[in-house]
Amino acid sequence: MSSHTHDRRLAVIMATDAVGFSRLVRVDEDIALDALRAGHDMLAAEVTKQGGRIFSKAGDSAFAEFVSPDAAVKAAMAFQMAVFAYNRQISRDRQMRFRIGINLGTAVVEGDNLLGDCVNVAARLEGLSEPDGMCISGTVYDQVHERIQAKYDSLGGRRLKNIDTPVRAYRVRPSQKGRSIYAWGEETVQALRRRAWRTKREAVESVEKWGEEQGSKLRQRVEDIIEGPEPEPSEPTGAPSDGGPRGRPVSDGLSLPSGASVAVLPFAAEEDEPGLTYCTGLITEALIGALVRTPGLFVIARNSSFEAGRRGGELSRVGRQLGVRHLVVGQMRVTGGRLHTAVQLVDRTVGTADWEGTVVGDLGNLQHVVAQIWRGVAERLGTVTADVEAAALRPPMILDAYPYAQRARGLEKDTDEVTCAEAQALLEKAVRRDPAHAEGHARLSRAILRKAQVGTGPFEQELGESLEVAAKAVELDPLLPAAHAAEANAAMWLRMHERADQACEKAVALAPHDADVLETSASLSIWSGRPGQSLDEIKQAMRLDLLNPDKFLFDLGHARFCMGHYEDAISAFLRSAIRDPSFVPNQVFLASSYGHLREVGDAESVLKRCPEDSVRRLLDLLPYARLEDADRLRDGLYKGGLVL
Repeated sequence: MSSHTHDRRLAVIMATDAVGFSRLVRVDEDIALDALRAGHDMLAAEVTKQGGRIFSKAGDSAFAEFVSPDAAVKAAMAFQMAVFAYNRQISRDRQMRFRIGINLGTAVVEGDNLLGDCVNVAARLEGLSEPDGMCISGTVYDQVHERIQAKYDSLGGRRLKNIDTPVRAYRVRPSQKGRSIYAWGEETVQALRRRAWRTKREAVESVEKWGEEQGSKLRQRVEDIIEGPEPEPSEPTGAPSDGGPRGRPVSDGLSLPSGASVAVLPFAAEEDEPGLTYCTGLITEALIGALVRTPGLFVIARNSSFEAGRRGGELSRVGRQLGVRHLVVGQMRVTGGRLHTAVQLVDRTVGTADWEGTVVGDLGNLQHVVAQIWRGVAERLGTVTADVEAAALRPPMILDAYPYAQRARGLEKDTDEVTCAEAQALLEKAVRRDPAHAEGHARLSRAILRKAQVGTGPFEQELGESLEVAAKAVELDPLLPAAHAAEANAAMWLRMHERADQACEKAVALAPHDADVLETSASLSIWSGRPGQSLDEIKQAMRLDLLNPDKFLFDLGHARFCMGHYEDAISAFLRSAIRDPSFVPNQVFLASSYGHLREVGDAESVLKRCPEDSVRRLLDLLPYARLEDADRLRDGLYKGGLVL
């Protein structure tokens, strides 16, 4: 055994790799080598400007060392912008694009070379980067995110090849004006140009389907992609300037549903006290749930209601954005140990309250507070009977458990194994504190299912646990739509399609206007071989949760994929990837769609970001009822260059 002790030092490592270099070499070796040489020359120039040095090159890869994370990130941004500007001046067959990974850690020193896990992590992060982009470790993010203006998209804790512990990872996109074509990703821009966005008018008509708020943002992006560099997207200030969805006048906003329509904005707390803040969130969520379960009411989903409340603005404008006639607003305070809640039901078309009142209750009996508010709103908007009240009202989660459930909700967007496990653990704590709360069990079931889908654990065992927890939720409350929806999801992934159908039918019957229930129904329709049926359900869900439409993009792309509409599927999958770039199923279906269109380069580029073991696991687990649907996915991947 050697007794030699290696020198080590703290270092910031940048790893770069050329995208599709091997493919370009097969097409024209001279062009590929010239493009790579030009790229490495630009890299060397930017590294030197920031006081760094290139210490290793191997084929199309290069490694550089910097004295600070700031210098490395600045050099990476400048290099990618230089490459982008260079590529715009030459023909596409001569262009070279790069991925970058940056890590901060302790490196082993061997002469002028650096080795060890610090370097290996940088190389693995490069593999997580998008073409024309960069991916940094959590240690770099902690140093730079407050000093360098950029958009940092968390990928959660990622398990990297040959690295023992998960590594926090972030994709970095510059946020300065004039740089946002690179910020969005040239790969996405080119895909949009090639496919769905054939003309400006067609592009505008397409994004109008996503609702007033999202349509405004996407329209601006698409127009600028077609005509020139895309500016920094700004917060929407109202309806689109050239007509609302489906050509209706802007002044009308979204058309109102035929019946009563309402959104509950997050209640406000007079005192900035944590306990009262949790109380406002708990009562708002419980009231939304009760109204969703009330027949005859069109109720905006929880996520969009809270997002609208966060953005603020005049109630008439908020109502137009959400496409509802009525808004519920409230303010809470604690006086003499009792909770006082002042509530108004505002008709935004006239700007006056149709109902208002003050509900006084005990902090230990929030169910009474929710019930009183619900009766006031429901009686004004519809007919309230004993049967309706029994179906609509549910005991809210106890206040001691709610903070855990609230923290878990904040993690639901990320789909890496570490984050999903954290969300599951938080919901397990919530359920232990409130074991009789059926909705808590339903959410826990969904969290276990998510972790099983993206993780590396015993899949069948975790699915069985998810189904068991969902069944417990149904047992606790047979009239809770979320409980039946959770059972349907777990049963579907266990390929128990008949049980899944029965549970889903119960959920839809109990809450036909619940966005989450409709999403479950749409997903089940696709896996069961009825993709055409799912499109109407997805459309309804997006209308109910129109400030959060990206949530439904994977299902939309999946439905179009199973119908053989690959170009439309790619459009949806690309937009879904912006929301959650780490969601492996989205990337796999995107690659298969490219494969069916014989665009092998794009398919290879996407698959490079997906660990092969994750792809194989996914293909083994997908709960298709029809063999031809599973074969469609595998066939597209094979055409895209993946040998299974």
